[in-house]
Amino acid sequence: GRYREASVQVIAVMSRFAVIERASIDEAYVDLTAAARQRARQMEGQRVDTGLLKTTFVEGFSQNGQAQQSGDPATLKEEGRRAGIEAWLDSLPPDCDQNSPELQLTAGALIVEEMRAAVETETGYRCSAGISHNKV
Repeated sequence: GRYREASVQVIAVMSRFAVIERASIDEAYVDLTAAARQRARQMEGQRVDTGLLKTTFVEGFSQNGQAQQSGDPATLKEEGRRAGIEAWLDSLPPDCDQNSPELQLTAGALIVEEMRAAVETETGYRCSAGISHNKV
């Protein structure tokens, strides 16, 4: 049906970025290893612009607890998300080489950001994604 067709469209877009393993009709594992390593080689020694990670949230790096508690909740959430990205990027060692797990995770985040944008642009569907050092 319609849901299955949408799934095929989304997976087709995602497949241009990395190896895809379907988990169900609306879930997939994406192996970013090769793509992240290649991107990390290109990024070595460069600072990542926070503007490239517009929808990325880094778990454990949110600054919401330290932000003022009054104000628009959406604004506070976005400020916390942005502060978390900045804290993550600031935590990267300045001499990060291409084999650094942190740099490879950052490269993965950039790829996922691009993948999600492509899915939305080309199919009209939004998707979420999480990244990790491994599948577990």
